[in-house]
Amino acid sequence: MTYIKSSGFLFLFFMLGIAQAKIINMECDLKITTSNDWVSSETDNQKEVWTYDDQKGLQSIHTQYLLKECKLGEDELVCEKYTIQNKDLAAAFYEKTYLNRYNLSLKDYSERELKKGQFSSRMREGMCALIN
Repeated sequence: MTYIKSSGFLFLFFMLGIAQAKIINMECDLKITTSNDWVSSETDNQKEVWTYDDQKGLQSIHTQYLLKECKLGEDELVCEKYTIQNKDLAAAFYEKTYLNRYNLSLKDYSERELKKGQFSSRMREGMCALIN
């Protein structure tokens, strides 16, 4: 009887461990490396917190990728999405972020369609460090 109770407890503990999400918080020191007519932001050259949640996806204060928008490869996590902001003007917004899994380097690329056929883009790059 004791064996059955302890086995049940271990099974419950194991199932709770599986259900718990893995969340990784990083502070990234990003700098603009490429910009084409992009309106600058005060956070363009400052440290920024990025969070990866293995059940929700990747996010920062500026962007949020759902888990289905991310692909985890051997060397890096790549997230990308395409959003139509205004259907009347056909303005679109494209974002792609690369995070190297080994050295925690991050590249954050954004492209905005200002008018039909006219684009503005920027890339920020930098190193990240794990935080609690």
